Amino acid sequence: MKLLANADNRRFFLIPDQLALPPGDFELKSMTGDRSRVEADAVTPYEVPEAVAKAFAEQAVSSLGAQLVDMQVRLSEGMAKAEADLRRLTREAGLGDDPRRVLARAGVNPDASQEEQLRRLAEIAAKIGEQAPKIIENTLSAQEALGAIDTTLGGDTSGSVQAVLADLARPENSPELQAAARRLAELQRKLKED
Repeated sequence: MKLLANADNRRFFLIPDQLALPPGDFELKSMTGDRSRVEADAVTPYEVPEAVAKAFAEQAVSSLGAQLVDMQVRLSEGMAKAEADLRRLTREAGLGDDPRRVLARAGVNPDASQEEQLRRLAEIAAKIGEQAPKIIENTLSAQEALGAIDTTLGGDTSGSVQAVLADLARPENSPELQAAARRLAELQRKLKED
């Protein structure tokens, strides 16, 4: 049901939601201020006293208030769950318990507005999406290269590769060469997992 009143708020009508009123010259307005012109005879059967209209309006406002409180509770619960999930994910990713650290590592200012953080995360996601084919291609190329090395050396090359990596990681080598050895060892580990 919807509560409507005439232009000067002296007559009130409770109209069923689905009822289509024929157009006419009688002006009605809703509780939200929407106005329409309908045929007066079409709304006459739905006229109610002011006391009934006032009670209906109070009940509608009370119901709206209860819905807002319910929405606030659900929003708070949802935010708490999302924060707990984010903390769990950051812990599982080895980033600790601080979601702000995750944002900072992703190049997002944790003190920026939520809108700015979401915009920046969307940019990062788009860049990752753009780079995905290249990452897949590079991974496949690296897997093919390891396969070729394996074939050339006649079988399991893990010992040979480990020996080369150990050679590169020796303390007398430059820090850059040692870092490259660590990255290659990590790449080898990841490729074996795939």
